[in-house]
Amino acid sequence: MASIPYTKRPVEIQVRPSKPLPDVLPLECGSLGVLLEALGPRSTVLLMPLEGTQRQGDGFLLKHFIVHLTARSAEPGSPIFYASFKAAEVSSVGGRGQMVFPFRQEHSDPQVLTRARTLLDELQTCVTDVVSQTSQVSTIHTPARFRLPDEYVWGVASQVQESGIAFQQGHWRLSSETSRSPR
Repeated sequence: MASIPYTKRPVEIQVRPSKPLPDVLPLECGSLGVLLEALGPRSTVLLMPLEGTQRQGDGFLLKHFIVHLTARSAEPGSPIFYASFKAAEVSSVGGRGQMVFPFRQEHSDPQVLTRARTLLDELQTCVTDVVSQTSQVSTIHTPARFRLPDEYVWGVASQVQESGIAFQQGHWRLSSETSRSPR
């Protein structure tokens, strides 16, 4: 199996085409499988772990932890494919919080943000493993992303389950079937 170049240095690529934005078409993919199938040969994939906070009222905060994936084929004029995968969500008030996704905690946990970041790392590792097995992908960079408007990043809830990634026994895991069979 060929080795895909992989970097772990911060890279953020601004999409500033010489043509108007409609010529650089961002395409939302509802699942990791759809995104990977849409890629052409020699595609570059950028993975970025992100945290975002949403104020809920009455002092409540909802923190989102996602893996945002953007990709583009090497062909001129190719669109930017993107998907966001939710790793964890934490609800908090006054510094005390509890996990609400991928499982619901009944009581506050002082280590909940640490646990959410661990889940984010686990999901990113799983997504990277699946992407690296895809023959169309020539390069993976992380943390990196093609810069898209926030509503594209946070307004998407893409699925990873059909790619063999699942939340099992308190962790994001890759099934053995997916880890053995390249796309």
